Amino acid sequence: VGQTLIYFSIQGTRISGSIPPEFSSLTNLNQFIVGNSLLSGTIPSFFSNFTKLTQLRCSNVRFEGTLPPFDALADLEAIDFSHTTLGAGQLSGSLPSLPKEKLLYVYLYNNQFTGSLPASYRNCSLMYYLYLDNNRLSGTIPDEYQ
Repeated sequence: VGQTLIYFSIQGTRISGSIPPEFSSLTNLNQFIVGNSLLSGTIPSFFSNFTKLTQLRCSNVRFEGTLPPFDALADLEAIDFSHTTLGAGQLSGSLPSLPKEKLLYVYLYNNQFTGSLPASYRNCSLMYYLYLDNNRLSGTIPDEYQ
């Protein structure tokens, strides 16, 4: 896979395995869409370096562990890690940091995220959808949301 790849989609396939470390060289990647596939394993930290990424759609897969911070991805418009509790996989830990510039859609429901709703999410001024249903979140809604 060359560095010039900008769109990667295997959505709805039976492709399995984890995201290979060689993907770290895909610095021009604009869209990464692997929903409804059989991918598993952890989300590599190198996704935080994909600064041209606009779409990160990884729903209905078998990912596990924590998500890396995404706040450096200024062009990111949509992030979807919903329904990763299929099979043995499940995402957990704190909710990831998010970019504030262009983010419109955040789908992180049906996982095992813990902790409270980050006040910083309120700073995503263009966000239309924030789905955090069916996680293990607790606490109160931060004052910044009022």
